[in-house]
Amino acid sequence: MKSNLLNLLKFLIGWPISIISLVFVIKIILPNSSVVLRTFNHLNIFMTLLCIFCFAIYFALRGYIWKEILKNKSYRLNYKNSIFLWSVSELKRYTPGNIWSFIGRTLSFEKLGVKKKDSAKSLFYEAEFFIVGAVIASIFSIGLIFNHLPSFPLEILAQPAIFTGAVLFILVFIFNTELRKKNKFISLIFSILPDFKIEENLKLTSLSFFAVYFFGLGVYFSANSLFYIDPHNFIGLASFFSLALLIGYLSIITPTGLGVREAVITIGLSQIMSLEAAAFSSIYARVIFVFTELIFLFFVWIWNNSKSKTFAKVENFIYSRRYEIVLAICIALYMIYFTYASFLRYDNFFTGRFDLGNMDQTVWNTIHGRIFQITDPNGTNIVSRLAFHADFILILISPLYLIWSNPKILLLLQTIIVSLGAYFVFLIGRDVLKNKPMSLIFSLAFLLNPAIEQPNLYDFHPVVLATTFLLAAFYFVNKKKYFLTIVFLILAGITKENIWIITAIFGLYIFIRQRKKLLGTLIFTVSIAIFYCLVWIAIPKALGGQHFALSYYADFGDSPTTIIKNVIFDPFKTLSAIFHREQLVYLIEIFLPLGFLSFAYPLFLVFILPNLLINLLSNNAQLHQIYFQYSASIVAFIFISAIYGLKNLKKRTPHLPMTFYGVLILLCTIYSVILFGPLPGADDPNLEMFTKTLENRRIVGRYIARIPKKYSVAATNNLGSHLSRRELVYTVPQGINTADFIVFLIRSYSKDPQAKTERQILQKVKKNNNYSVVFANGDFIVFERKELINSL
Repeated sequence: MKSNLLNLLKFLIGWPISIISLVFVIKIILPNSSVVLRTFNHLNIFMTLLCIFCFAIYFALRGYIWKEILKNKSYRLNYKNSIFLWSVSELKRYTPGNIWSFIGRTLSFEKLGVKKKDSAKSLFYEAEFFIVGAVIASIFSIGLIFNHLPSFPLEILAQPAIFTGAVLFILVFIFNTELRKKNKFISLIFSILPDFKIEENLKLTSLSFFAVYFFGLGVYFSANSLFYIDPHNFIGLASFFSLALLIGYLSIITPTGLGVREAVITIGLSQIMSLEAAAFSSIYARVIFVFTELIFLFFVWIWNNSKSKTFAKVENFIYSRRYEIVLAICIALYMIYFTYASFLRYDNFFTGRFDLGNMDQTVWNTIHGRIFQITDPNGTNIVSRLAFHADFILILISPLYLIWSNPKILLLLQTIIVSLGAYFVFLIGRDVLKNKPMSLIFSLAFLLNPAIEQPNLYDFHPVVLATTFLLAAFYFVNKKKYFLTIVFLILAGITKENIWIITAIFGLYIFIRQRKKLLGTLIFTVSIAIFYCLVWIAIPKALGGQHFALSYYADFGDSPTTIIKNVIFDPFKTLSAIFHREQLVYLIEIFLPLGFLSFAYPLFLVFILPNLLINLLSNNAQLHQIYFQYSASIVAFIFISAIYGLKNLKKRTPHLPMTFYGVLILLCTIYSVILFGPLPGADDPNLEMFTKTLENRRIVGRYIARIPKKYSVAATNNLGSHLSRRELVYTVPQGINTADFIVFLIRSYSKDPQAKTERQILQKVKKNNNYSVVFANGDFIVFERKELINSL
């Protein structure tokens, strides 16, 4: 009798409550259906899909955290069963009286053998992890709260990454079970806190942080799908929406915090839009959130009830390759964003003759039979590209122009190859650390690294591809697959002449470390010979003088030999040149994202020493800035050294869990992204292509596309990459007396000194009697030679 009553009670609290919950969910959606319908005319579908994706990740992580909590309570549950029952119980939180969610969870998991007392305790643990994760995710909303830019936490908290790190250290302290045993008072206070290992506490806290922050991102994208939001506020707003979720979660008087959460979201959005628009956006976010939860539950239900063997095989494959799949998704997201952003830079004329136009013309000329030729960027003659750099890979990739003769294919190729560097970082980390989660963290740090992202957005440079090629070469040399090693070393070497120094060091590595004396000697000798022939003979001959970059080292001499001698034999002068503020900042920028772990195993930093000195000793400030391509060959070995450094540290500090180092790397990476990354939410992001689009870009694009390729054109730098598929293209003031067409695009708001110079040149051309204005639209002005007009 007692058993029957208990089963009846379970039934009454089970699916009937779920049905009631669905009724309340529908009551949430239906009154706001007009809100959704009104948005369809101007809804940004891409942003909406991103919103749904982020909310789905939030639910998936929350369900995974619950499974891991039970796992630490010695319950080994199937993930799909666990996530299904968790999702069903979560749905019941929409019923007035949050207790139904807790009761439903307890009764549901009792069927899987989980004791009620363990479920109850696990619910407390889940809430604790959620709250701590939400608090950390809310840190960067401080600036928004005080009506400052998202960089405000940097001023208030001095170092947000260090502050967050301090929070995690406190977590380690309070979750330390050994400490509780030593002190009864502490044991009493913290008796309700998770009694798991420190490593597990850090992992679950980190997962809770990401879950909550993905919710914040989802709200951001949902609002952005309705109204344009300046991406500079990206991090601060997403963090504020995380705070809204936390406040709603702590508000137990309403089901799942509905109403309270939306009020907080409205307050946050009202800082950047009207109150009506903010309220509208918060309601829309709530509807999409509930809709995503239903869709998520639907797919989880299908997954849980599927009996298909094929489905089971796919499930097993996904589980066994889960880290690789996450990496593949992250690489795909990187490709999508940076392809879209770089294409938008091109479409809005933020790319230039320097340097995308130079590369484009070289490739275009090559595929048309004028191999490796270019119009002198500093003159009007046709010269070999070798006069500037030995980036012969441009010849290799020229057949791509048979598929699509457009500079965008270079931008796409660059993004694809750079993003694949994360895969080789994963492979190296997996082989060295024997730890896939840490390897994945290194790969994510690679994709977020400012020294990777900044050059990826700054036009196209062959040497940027060397990062991935060098990582691949290192992976294959450790696998002793020497044919592939040589292939990737050659690919790296033909991106720029100075990379041959690195390939020579590979030869030494093979000779000394792997005892392949003949192969190592051959690679070293050939690499040094190629480097010498290029820098001392081929490039000077093509240029008609010394390598143009030698002027950057005038303080050390006027020839390669003299410079090398002075650098080696005058160490005081060399060190004094290195220890300048700009150079030290540069070193911090390239080593900080990995928490300076590279110095824990400095052996592999030998690979970067020559090129690092080339950058540090230069009097050209661009060489010691991460915003350009000059650090491409360096970053690869910073990651390799950091991976080996972590292995070395782990041996020396066995008591520290690997999760600690993972959190450290992520914190330092995120901090670096904020300080000097190009992504939305950074202190100085590269967002002009989104925020300063050229209104007449289609008119400009259509007109310059009609200029026949047989005519020579002199143009401002920002038009150079759009006019470079011809034999003769000049950058003003070059060619203003000889070109068939002279084209100007000068943005009126630009305060760039170059724009001021171009305005002066424009006035000069207007007074030139040999040219007439044939087209003008805003800041876009086209002049044509009068002789050409008369001949037509």
